[in-house]
Amino acid sequence: MDWHQKNIQDLSQELENTKQELQKYKRIVEYMAESIWIGDKDEKTVYANPNFCELLGYSLDEIIGWESYKFRDEESSKVVFSNNLLRKEGAASKYEGVLRAKDGTLIPVFCSGTPIPWGWTVWIMTDLRQLKNLEKSREELRQINQAKDEFISIVWHELRTPLTITDGYLSMILDGDMGEVNDIAFDAIKKVYSSNKWLIQMVNDMLDLSKIEMGILTYNDEFLDIVAESRNLYQDLFFVHKNKEIIFEFEVIGESWDTQVCIDRHRFRQVITNLVNNAFKFTEKWGKIDFKIIQKPDTFLFEVIDTGIGICQEEIDKIFYKFHQVESYFSRSNEWLWLWLSIISWIVHHYNSQIHIESELWKWSKFFFELKKIKSE
Repeated sequence: MDWHQKNIQDLSQELENTKQELQKYKRIVEYMAESIWIGDKDEKTVYANPNFCELLGYSLDEIIGWESYKFRDEESSKVVFSNNLLRKEGAASKYEGVLRAKDGTLIPVFCSGTPIPWGWTVWIMTDLRQLKNLEKSREELRQINQAKDEFISIVWHELRTPLTITDGYLSMILDGDMGEVNDIAFDAIKKVYSSNKWLIQMVNDMLDLSKIEMGILTYNDEFLDIVAESRNLYQDLFFVHKNKEIIFEFEVIGESWDTQVCIDRHRFRQVITNLVNNAFKFTEKWGKIDFKIIQKPDTFLFEVIDTGIGICQEEIDKIFYKFHQVESYFSRSNEWLWLWLSIISWIVHHYNSQIHIESELWKWSKFFFELKKIKSE
């Protein structure tokens, strides 16, 4: 065999080896989930997998031999060109760029370029459109949340003052400080007074919820005789609901010298008041509501039990979500905005406890939670 024949044979073997290498790379990349593009040392298309072709809307036959700049925007092409020397030295490169589809659509992608033999480069490209959409949605949600906080702040500062003034004047009229009022007017004013109280409470709840979400709800904890405080609170609530023809009782079960807990008095009263008021809202005349304290060795168990309409099991887990409204089984006017439950659940959670609910539809409901005792030395 002369020198020329041997040279031809070596070249043929090298070509065959190259074809085998190409087939190996093709099998690897053809079924990858990412978009794969392989370019030669001149950045001309040697191969692209089906995902790349589908992403840009070309067939493989159309783009064979095309230079990479035809697929990229100007800035991305500059990045690729600036990294050419690094890749020729065997270093990989990564960047976030933009591809241009056949129809002109610009597609944001994350590109990772890896050098392979013969000075070629394999580019793996991940479509970032879904991620960009998520980032856009997150920013929109942030803006909506900020707008909501600003709205609540306006509600608080702009509505609280006139509502409080209205509350004061209505109270004076009902107490007779403005002179006598006939029975018809008195009943009407009483209803307005009640509605105004509800609006004030709603504004307060909205402010509390906003503070909770911003992590700035304040607690002024103190050592509190929780049994005495609960008894006083019961008397206040009994007076408020005394004309509703519903039995309302208070009971302390068990005896203990340790009757103190460390808690914010206002927040504790807020929790119990909301639970009791809710029980009255869903309990019909001649029903019964029990406010109980069960003294355990290390904790106090607080229970509010009513004989109202109850809650179906499917709804129990949902009512802790803010603004969730349990479906009423009476008139639409009996529906209740469960904003307060989201707030008091957070308050109880602050004291390392949790509000639990048990209920039987049409028969009864029980809301209960525990607070840790402060034991005497």
